[in-house]
Amino acid sequence: MFRKSIIILLLVCITVSFNACGVGDYEYIISNGFRIVRVNSERIVLSAEKCIYEFTTKNGNKGLTSCAVENYINEFCYNEQYIAVKQFDPEKLDFENFESNDFSNPAYYLVDAVSTNIYGPYKSQEEFDFACKELNVVGLGEWISTRSNPKK
Repeated sequence: MFRKSIIILLLVCITVSFNACGVGDYEYIISNGFRIVRVNSERIVLSAEKCIYEFTTKNGNKGLTSCAVENYINEFCYNEQYIAVKQFDPEKLDFENFESNDFSNPAYYLVDAVSTNIYGPYKSQEEFDFACKELNVVGLGEWISTRSNPKK
């Protein structure tokens, strides 16, 4: 009996430790296989389930990814066809003292969830608004923060 209790206790401890990994991480499903994914506290991306995008690293190497827009995504909004995100360079963010970061100058991206085209980066709200007007993008809704799980 004592041996059974020890085994059960060990199994409970193992289960709890595995479930504690990634506390606060989430996926927010948008449409057509696109989702906002909080990989960890320093990496929030717009991922595409059915798409592969080519990327180039800072040192010129090429690769493939399912991320339509890499981290760090601070806010997003969307409608039936388009997803807009505000993205910041994670190398310029202080994750130890997060509240001290300046989030006033994001790079804006617009992703067509139907054609999978990515537009941007736009360096200002004005450039982003102009692109939305040119593409006839309306009804994106309010910006949604990625700081906590933006449950539907």
